[in-house]
Amino acid sequence: MRTRIIALVIAAVLAIVGGVALVDYVRGADQRAAGGAELVDVLVVQQEVPAGTTAAQLALVTAVDQVPASFLADGAVQSIEGLDEFVGQVTSAVLVPGEQVIAARLASPGDFVGDGGSIPVPEGLQEVSLSLDAQRVLGGRLAAGDRVGVLVTTQAEADSPAQTFLRFDQVLVTAVGGAFAEDGSASGAVTVTLAVERQDAQAVVFAQETASVWLSKQAEGLESTGGAPATRADLVP
Repeated sequence: MRTRIIALVIAAVLAIVGGVALVDYVRGADQRAAGGAELVDVLVVQQEVPAGTTAAQLALVTAVDQVPASFLADGAVQSIEGLDEFVGQVTSAVLVPGEQVIAARLASPGDFVGDGGSIPVPEGLQEVSLSLDAQRVLGGRLAAGDRVGVLVTTQAEADSPAQTFLRFDQVLVTAVGGAFAEDGSASGAVTVTLAVERQDAQAVVFAQETASVWLSKQAEGLESTGGAPATRADLVP
């Protein structure tokens, strides 16, 4: 019996050692296939990424992979944290699965929209454009893929005072156009295209034609705080 137990223990130890050796062999397979070349980390696209995707959004659809150092593209981003360097920038072209993320594929929103960049309108929605002074659209610091609130100011009428209210929340920006400086700031009018429901498109156009419109940039998923419209009385201490 004792001999049998010893034999079983030895067999278990050999199995563990063999398993570790197998794991080490598999881990080294890619390196051997690359002719012994050094492997390095690189950020790789996992699913198709539309042009105009922000660096923060890009982090959600990429993953770190390893390639031979000689295959590493110039300007390649080698970690998720490496995308922090590109905060505020967007992809300037469509990225496909398996593609390495490189700095040349990211640009400032001003450069991107200057090339006519946009993102597709989601199914079931339609696009409508507003032409507004730069100050009404954060100086033009908006990019395709951003979410905005639409604030409307109406003039006083017989039965109601002049008031400002948040009419729409979390509206998707599909394109931004205008004259942009190198720092991304805008001068003159900026055209912002929004993706909205049919009924909402009517309200947006009516607001543009008859009232005053401002856009506020919102964090994705931000819930509306509601509240009463602001009136002249709110300005009086």
